[in-house]
Amino acid sequence: FYSVGPSLGAGGTAVWADGQLHRAPNFAGYRVIADGPLRAVVEMDHGPFDAAGTEATETRRVTIDAGRPTFRLESTISAPDLEALQIATGVVDRPGLVASTGEEGGWTWLSTWGPVGNAGHGDLGAAVLTRTDRLADVADADGHHLLLIDPPPASPAVVHVVTAWTAVGDVGGPEDWWALLDAEADRLAHPLRVSVETAPFDARAALDAAADRLRPFLDRPAVDGQIPRSLDPDGTADESPAREWTSGFYPGTLWLLHEATGDDAFADAARAWTAVVEPEKRNGGTHDMGFKIYTSAGNALRLTGEAHYRDVVVEAADTLMTRFDPDVGAIRSWDWGTWQYPVIIDNMMNLELLYAASRITGDDRYAEVATEHARTTLAHLFRDDASSYHVVQFDDETGAVLHKGTHQGYSDASAWSRGQAWALYGYTMAHRESGEPDFLAQAGRVADFILTHPRLPGDGVPTWDFDAPAIPDEPRDASAAALIASALYELAGFVPDERDRYVAAADRVLAALSQDYLVEPDLDEPFLLDHSTGSVPGAFEVDVPIAYADTYYVEALLRRLRLDDGRPALGTR
Repeated sequence: FYSVGPSLGAGGTAVWADGQLHRAPNFAGYRVIADGPLRAVVEMDHGPFDAAGTEATETRRVTIDAGRPTFRLESTISAPDLEALQIATGVVDRPGLVASTGEEGGWTWLSTWGPVGNAGHGDLGAAVLTRTDRLADVADADGHHLLLIDPPPASPAVVHVVTAWTAVGDVGGPEDWWALLDAEADRLAHPLRVSVETAPFDARAALDAAADRLRPFLDRPAVDGQIPRSLDPDGTADESPAREWTSGFYPGTLWLLHEATGDDAFADAARAWTAVVEPEKRNGGTHDMGFKIYTSAGNALRLTGEAHYRDVVVEAADTLMTRFDPDVGAIRSWDWGTWQYPVIIDNMMNLELLYAASRITGDDRYAEVATEHARTTLAHLFRDDASSYHVVQFDDETGAVLHKGTHQGYSDASAWSRGQAWALYGYTMAHRESGEPDFLAQAGRVADFILTHPRLPGDGVPTWDFDAPAIPDEPRDASAAALIASALYELAGFVPDERDRYVAAADRVLAALSQDYLVEPDLDEPFLLDHSTGSVPGAFEVDVPIAYADTYYVEALLRRLRLDDGRPALGTR
């Protein structure tokens, strides 16, 4: 009974090619995603392995709910050299078993039923179910009854496995078993949906509270080296010089609060802190020009129209252009370390500076470089499921990809949460500026990856990495949540069919941030949000306030307010 040999068992998966099964080897690594008490989820990595002459890998995620005779298996197989990927699942055929199929509510099941081993051990049913619209064929091969599945693009193939044994009273006989399968198919076709009625989110009240929170700090002298960034573990202020990548966020937050309130005291403070950051417009040793200059001087230009800020923005764009390599097709991210030519997903955010420079000057070169960088990033920094790598290293002579991995995420294969947020925001913005439909499509795919992710918490505020091993007991990242909310409000304006979904998701995030993620009222430092995470691998800025979380939080609130006023959620940067 237990010696089944090389098989799919019940509900295993394999590549189907050339009329044969190509099975992955035993798992090489695993992650416990959830360990109960109501649901257990484990993810396993398999391969690489040979699939009809091409190298393939497989990730399987198994979800088991307490009290159910079923489990859910999601199979993501990567076999890029196969012309068309089909995935096989099924049940083993043995003498004495009766095979049957059925369909209910858009789900097809394939089953075997029969005696277990020697007489007296009862009868066992084993079945797999998959969506009928993904079913390509039914086949018998290699000692199996098989369902052949066309997986959805950039998404896993999903099967549900059902078992029942008469010896323990699961079912009384074959009729009960087939009725159970029909019932399970009907349950999958009509999942329980729960809606919660909540009061409308009040963006104006949250903005007023943010302004009241920071107003007592407006008289602090604007001094290089003392720009608010975060808190040290002992609760003291972590302040930065202008050369650090975060230097533009505090003045950016002040400019946005000036926009929200009309209070010139915020503008006066924002001018002073922006002046501290302005010399960075000539710093060609960093790609972070957009973070530093466009968040500060760019908002100043937008809100005041002053020629001085126009000149600062253009000079900063000229400096950033020096980091573009046409052989790679991208702007170099870092100069430190042993990287040959690193490009990080964060760099998408700096492209807004280049697009602005083209609008200001009429010179298309800036926008052309920004669009080419976004295309290169789209081609090389994303996985099939629309999640993003953090870092891709290129050969600086040929432009070939040398390595794909992470610096701040859990692993090279994981989905670092803020990286996904940078991608969502960056491609939404790049579509706005370029009109490229591929950028809008990618923003939609990233939004779906985030919003449908099984490890996204109910309040919409992600843990620092979607694949961190100790979820749900991992640190959250409020900065990623604020970015996601701001991006979703803008994306909603470009995708009318998804508008309500995107706005509702962003509202949920902002409601959580404005209620459960605020700093303590007696904190004597100019921060709004707590519980952001800079880098768990680097062991710094973990579960603390961080300046950029505040900037995107206030921006998201402003964008929501514009929607409340019947205006598009644009124009806040």
